[in-house]
Amino acid sequence: MIAPTLFKSSNAEWETPPALFAQLDREFAFTLDVCATRANHKCAAYLTPEKDGLRQRWTGTCWMNPPYGRFIGLWVAKAHWESTHGATIVRLLPARTDTSWWHEDVMRAREIRLLRGRITFVGAASTAPFPSAVVVFDQNGPVCSGSRVVGWDWRSCRGGVSWIRHDRGISNARKPPKYSESASGRCAIGSATAKSHSSEKVAWYDSALKTSNGS
Repeated sequence: MIAPTLFKSSNAEWETPPALFAQLDREFAFTLDVCATRANHKCAAYLTPEKDGLRQRWTGTCWMNPPYGRFIGLWVAKAHWESTHGATIVRLLPARTDTSWWHEDVMRAREIRLLRGRITFVGAASTAPFPSAVVVFDQNGPVCSGSRVVGWDWRSCRGGVSWIRHDRGISNARKPPKYSESASGRCAIGSATAKSHSSEKVAWYDSALKTSNGS
């Protein structure tokens, strides 16, 4: 049986491996860790559960290793929205390709890097029981051609990016929804098919925030 704490990346025992972060930091030069604690933050500027990153604006080039529990979809949706407003967000996520948040938000990313092998989080006795992905969101995300999906052997890199496979991306014939900012400052999407971003989900988002506190 998998211990529940395994999926809580806010726990210092499951923080990002330093070698993986260093590799990405050399490439992106992160300025803000949006999902951290005082013990495991990766940038000089960071947002703790007390600051509630879900309620803050994200700017610059952001690193995100979110809690892997029931509210991970909120963090993913938040990162997607912030990328449409100028921020670049690079995220370490479990590669749960069967989930709604993966299909509704991750698949709108500019790039999805599927990590070769499994990560050993800091303090873990063994590798994680799930595959991982690094997802890059920025304002230059896909419009019609779909996300660029590649395999990434990050352990073999020597100061650069080492790809193990390229593909032609995932087709996305439907025009993506149009974003606008509501009076409350949250994301509103002009698409009747985007059910996860409907007013019903916004209400659930508010309710979830009261209990999650971003941790």
